[in-house]
Amino acid sequence: MSVNELEQRVLALEHQVRQLQQARESAPNRTHNWQATVEKFKNDEHILAVLSEAMKAREKERKAARSRR
Repeated sequence: MSVNELEQRVLALEHQVRQLQQARESAPNRTHNWQATVEKFKNDEHILAVLSEAMKAREKERKAARSRR
């Protein structure tokens, strides 16, 4: 790879890093993102069904783990 090609790659990477930094700085507070996600799906019957099945599976795993003691 030539020096010119390397310079172009470095410039492109620097540009990408600047874009990522700007996007991160302008992003909303990350601590509230999970709350927005929960709010978005709170009345979605498909998500509720998936969560219900996941909770049942987790409880089954807990019971199995307790019985092994």
